[in-house]
Amino acid sequence: MSESSHHIRVANLTDAKAVSELLGASYTALLSAFYEENLLTQILPLITKANPLLLDSGTFYVAQIGRGKIVGCGGWSRKRPGAGALHSREGNIRHFATHPDWLRKGIGRDILLRCFEDVKGTEIKAMNCYSALGAETFYGAFGFSIVSQVDVPLTGQLAFPAFLMRNELT
Repeated sequence: MSESSHHIRVANLTDAKAVSELLGASYTALLSAFYEENLLTQILPLITKANPLLLDSGTFYVAQIGRGKIVGCGGWSRKRPGAGALHSREGNIRHFATHPDWLRKGIGRDILLRCFEDVKGTEIKAMNCYSALGAETFYGAFGFSIVSQVDVPLTGQLAFPAFLMRNELT
């Protein structure tokens, strides 16, 4: 495999450190244009940790290059982020990130298309996601529409401004 190609595989618990590092690199670089520095200082430690439940779900993926370097991640679940509420006919896009050095190489696209492929033939009729400010264009290119601007609670006093987006699958 050349250094410029990538392949998508199911993540597992042994990927936790690499996924956390990827989330840190991605979110630190890409969110700074859309969020105030003071807010980022508070939220980055909370949103850049790999979620073991996602890593062990079978529906969370990593993009790998070369000898195992992880340059992208993301997946989906039936559980809504934060609340954990289930809805049998809706899925939720979860914890997407691409390393800043690997943007615009099809990594996010390939992971998102893998998520869409997973739900084909299931009872899931819509996918939701909480898009960071600035990422709504990416999701919009794949049929997601903004439902509303929301503040996603992270702690009792701290919230992450985002867009709730939805894709009515056909």
